[in-house]
Amino acid sequence: YSYAKENEVVSDYYLNVGNHSMIQFLLEHGVKRVTLSVECSKEQIATLLKMNTSFPEIEMILYGHIEAMITKYCPLSLVFKKERGSCNICRSGKTYAFKDRNGAIYPMIQSKELTHIFYHTPIKHELDKYTSVGITHFRFEFLNETKDEILSIVKKLIK
Repeated sequence: YSYAKENEVVSDYYLNVGNHSMIQFLLEHGVKRVTLSVECSKEQIATLLKMNTSFPEIEMILYGHIEAMITKYCPLSLVFKKERGSCNICRSGKTYAFKDRNGAIYPMIQSKELTHIFYHTPIKHELDKYTSVGITHFRFEFLNETKDEILSIVKKLIK
């Protein structure tokens, strides 16, 4: 909390903020801007903003690859039957993903001894959906898009 009070801290969607009490708690502990849960509906957001118009700027993710899971244990070591901690497959620089029974691809990133597994499709929201209820800050969470894909996505969503 002391770090938040001394710095410009924006909460992240990982906190799954979706109610008045949590927003108030974060603000009281130094968070400058609150990112709402990606699970919040337009109606829930409108209700939150009507409950208290003194909230600071609220942020929503307009587009993004959302994490499905974070694990300390590398799933690739199971696939390749390696001993826990001796795998190092993720550190090869190659890209890995899981494919489910329906053919959906879940990208995987290894970082600081954690494995991040992302949903197979990014979320995409219409800008008007949120500006109409008073949201003024938006975020894009890019994962593996090219420069051209990023430009195309931003142009489509901010028109």
